[in-house]
Amino acid sequence: MIDYIKIGDKEYPVKFGLNALALFCDEVGLKLGELDKIGAQSSLMDILRLAYWGMKDGARSEGKPFDLTVENIADLLDDNPSGHVVRIVNIFKKQFTGNPQKPAKKSAGK
Repeated sequence: MIDYIKIGDKEYPVKFGLNALALFCDEVGLKLGELDKIGAQSSLMDILRLAYWGMKDGARSEGKPFDLTVENIADLLDDNPSGHVVRIVNIFKKQFTGNPQKPAKKSAGK
């Protein structure tokens, strides 16, 4: 699944598939079972790294070039830091856990 985050006038694909998650976990030293802890308790640098790997994997999945660094992403997020950080974390949570706010479909006859 790919979501998009609009920063300035540009939309960036974001994908937190296994590739992005494995690379992120290796970089920050997390285990798979610790990914559910990402959010308010995470360091800002970890969130920037999460954004980097999600945006990089989104571009890779769409066959688009990606030449941003973590520092470049921090600069992009500067125009609305809290809003963009919340969006990145929400995209991660949605893709990692599914969409828990979506109601289950009722089965026929019930």
